[in-house]
Amino acid sequence: MSCVVASSDKKTVDLTSVYQFIATELDQVNSLLQKQLAHENPYINEVVQYCCQLGGKRLRPVLVLLTAKALGLVRQEHILIATALEMIHTGSLIHDDILDGARFRRHLETVNLRWDSHTAVLAGDLLLIQAMKMITQCKDIQVYQNISEACFSTCEGELRQIAFQSHFDMTDDDYFKVIGGKTAALLKCCCQLGAYFSNASEKTIALFENFGFALGIGFQMIDDILDLIGNENETGKTLGTDLLNHKPTLPLIHYLKNASTERRKEMLSLVQQQTLERQTISIIRDILKKSGSIQYAREKARSFMESALHLIKEQLQGPSFNSEQKEAFNAFSNIISFIILRKK
Repeated sequence: MSCVVASSDKKTVDLTSVYQFIATELDQVNSLLQKQLAHENPYINEVVQYCCQLGGKRLRPVLVLLTAKALGLVRQEHILIATALEMIHTGSLIHDDILDGARFRRHLETVNLRWDSHTAVLAGDLLLIQAMKMITQCKDIQVYQNISEACFSTCEGELRQIAFQSHFDMTDDDYFKVIGGKTAALLKCCCQLGAYFSNASEKTIALFENFGFALGIGFQMIDDILDLIGNENETGKTLGTDLLNHKPTLPLIHYLKNASTERRKEMLSLVQQQTLERQTISIIRDILKKSGSIQYAREKARSFMESALHLIKEQLQGPSFNSEQKEAFNAFSNIISFIILRKK
């Protein structure tokens, strides 16, 4: 087995084998999710059950469960924590859609569009609070602390991004601090707690923490690329929101840093427009493509992904590890390849 991420000449990576590998456990997560969000009030029940459809690929529960499988011990705590982390993620998505003015996600109307922003705010809050209630069932202050830190980092990352809104002198380091908080922190927590509840050593827990963090960085970089060049029919969500909200992401940061003075001035005149028309966004997209800045960001994401996979390669490929643990490594590898090549 190789830790090299799938080459870019492949158009897609099928995750069927990944979901089959953890099918029983993932079914338990989905059942618990439905149970925890069921409500006697018809209106509340309709809203929160609708929210459950917005989470998509269930990446956070998948990472918890795969880490547990990789370390040879899946416990009920894994199911509980995987469910709670998915609730936290979904709640944050609902709030993000309000902030970004997004209208669609996963080919569905966002909660704020289907109902209104008041309902969306409260629905997101409800999911976050219900998740915290579930976490207390573990009766482990370390778990509560880890998740609280991840949630804090998520909010901090979002606030950093707002602070850099319309600041087109943003550096690579600034950008990585933003996405390290808003996305990578929660994925790090998924792998961290997956290892923690498998009774792993501190060294192994730290290894999986780093894996989750690097994967999260790469994931958000690809997400930002798709926001620029993706197809809304394929992604099923509103795109171009970063440009519309004047949020610099790596392709634009790279272009502005490397362009000539004249080209930089021309780009700034485009991105600093108070209201960006679709035609202007298309022009910006073409410039970033032709300049190589999109490809630069994609290769940077690939580098993070390969580094992530390398972290766990020796952990899961030694002769002392059984076939299930090796299959877990293959599943991680497939997920990373999927993220690199994803179009939605």
